[in-house]
Amino acid sequence: KGNTIRFFTWWKEGEVDGQPTGRVDIDLSAVLYGDDWNYKEHISFTNLRSKKYNACHSGDIVSAPDGACEFIDLDIESILKYGGRYVVMSLLSYSQQSFANLPECFAGWMIRQHPNSGEVFEPSTVQDRIDLASETQICIPIILDLETRQILWTDLALKRHPDFYNTIEANQRGMVAIGQAL
Repeated sequence: KGNTIRFFTWWKEGEVDGQPTGRVDIDLSAVLYGDDWNYKEHISFTNLRSKKYNACHSGDIVSAPDGACEFIDLDIESILKYGGRYVVMSLLSYSQQSFANLPECFAGWMIRQHPNSGEVFEPSTVQDRIDLASETQICIPIILDLETRQILWTDLALKRHPDFYNTIEANQRGMVAIGQAL
């Protein structure tokens, strides 16, 4: 129930096995594809608000000594009207630590009535939460099929391309291949 899905991530800097993490920058992204997996648009720290459908990003947090959270609100009906169907949730370690080398890092989703509604982040409204603990820097936990209103649990990772910054734009080819395969 509800018209808006909110993706979120939470992470914290600190120590793991006695080693300091240093500055940690985790980026949350949502990539929108049509029926045939053609790219429509993405919401991320490089594109905070869609001009084509109703979606917004909370903003880029680049350090988390006391913990940090980013979220993305996606209005389901406006995405369907725009011709979107699949939404890939993606988390990228921009500061290049693997998720396994962070003291706390998780992601999840919840339902909201309206995008960018200003509703307080209330943990009891979380639908699902997953701990990110893989030895990778890119994680794709779920793919949404908005047409059928189903969540495909993927729990996959991509390898970062060594010649590019770890951004959603640099990883499009791998994301489309995974989406089509699943």
